[in-house]
Amino acid sequence: MLATFASTIDDPLIREAIALQAREEVRHARLIESFIQHYNIDLPTTRDYTIPKNIEPAFIHFGYGECFDSFFAFGLFGLVRQVGMMPEDFFTIFDPILDEEARHMVFFINWMGYQLVNQGQGVLSGVNSVWQYSGALKRRLGALQGTSKTQKNSSKKGFTASGARDMKLNLTLDGFLATCLEENAKRMSVYDDRLLKPMLLPAITSGALKMIRLLPQRKPPLATDSV
Repeated sequence: MLATFASTIDDPLIREAIALQAREEVRHARLIESFIQHYNIDLPTTRDYTIPKNIEPAFIHFGYGECFDSFFAFGLFGLVRQVGMMPEDFFTIFDPILDEEARHMVFFINWMGYQLVNQGQGVLSGVNSVWQYSGALKRRLGALQGTSKTQKNSSKKGFTASGARDMKLNLTLDGFLATCLEENAKRMSVYDDRLLKPMLLPAITSGALKMIRLLPQRKPPLATDSV
């Protein structure tokens, strides 16, 4: 889809940037496929992808989805690293991918701003972002629901069914959101301040984190002597 969309762009610099992203996404997919095969991870079968005729909206949906996924992936990888769940060699392989995803996010947000301004919709960019992120969240919740049903109906026992429950992560919502913010800020800090950067998700997450921390903390259960 990215390669096809790149071929429709007149501006040679933008066309090459999107074509480069297409090549990087293919490389990411090959790496993840090798990872899944190496660890024998059981995943539901995916349907073949058909490139839509109206391709620019598809690129926009993909871009916002990538911003959504990557923001939370930064936090998840950060937590896994903090607790030493995976060896450092794992991050040696995947850190460059996360850096590339961060660059994709920055490019997309700047491309999106460029498009909206040229269309005279600059003041509506915030409304558009809220609408697009809401759609990304809805699509991902639907995908999670479908994956859950598939796993319940599956008799196969791979990494997801057996090994995953042996990996324990002391995860709290406020800790996860705080790590997402920290890791996202770190990934974005390498880019020129004159560039636009994704701001909506960090702002929503920061607000949610403040609200969570204002809530009364649940006290641990008291130990009682056995009778």
